[in-house]
Amino acid sequence: MGAIGVNLDDVSKIAGLLKPIKIWASKSAVKRIFLVTCFGFVLLAIHFLYLNSLLDKEKIEGDILTSQIPLIIDESDYKSTLESIEICKASIATNNTNRDWYCEHAKTLYKKFEDRLTKHRVDEVVRRSAFEAMSFDITYLLRDLDFRKMELQAPRTEQAVLSKVLSTEGVVLQLTLTLLAFAIFLAWIYKQPTNPNKTK
Repeated sequence: MGAIGVNLDDVSKIAGLLKPIKIWASKSAVKRIFLVTCFGFVLLAIHFLYLNSLLDKEKIEGDILTSQIPLIIDESDYKSTLESIEICKASIATNNTNRDWYCEHAKTLYKKFEDRLTKHRVDEVVRRSAFEAMSFDITYLLRDLDFRKMELQAPRTEQAVLSKVLSTEGVVLQLTLTLLAFAIFLAWIYKQPTNPNKTK
């Protein structure tokens, strides 16, 4: 009863605050039309501000998604390099006739990331043909990339809400609720009989 009682009290307070407006509007048809028009503008303004808020948040999420594109490209490069290193190691294990070609290609790809590791480290690993160390380094870069992607990830709730709001069902629901609110407001305004001593 507590929660319901609070809600009823709130409704009573709101009704008390609006009563003078209702009495004022009941004095002439012009005032009623003016009040109904103002109410319509308020409904439209609320709807516009809500949609604008969703669009602003969607733009922010779009910017976040754009900033993830370089990370996706890096991930592809890392995985390609790791695959090349694995092919090299497999070719050495099987004494493949193309092992030197595979391994040189793996070294070339690995050396592209000396700015993300250290030049001394990369030069030493390549000089020693330490392909296990190459695998370790690229795996490290992939883990670091995962953390960076997690930092940029944002929930796509606004996109989901916006798509529902702008869908056919969403538009129909919004129109229905708007018309219902408008009808209730009209009934509330015109329920008050015209004041016999009305003033223009």
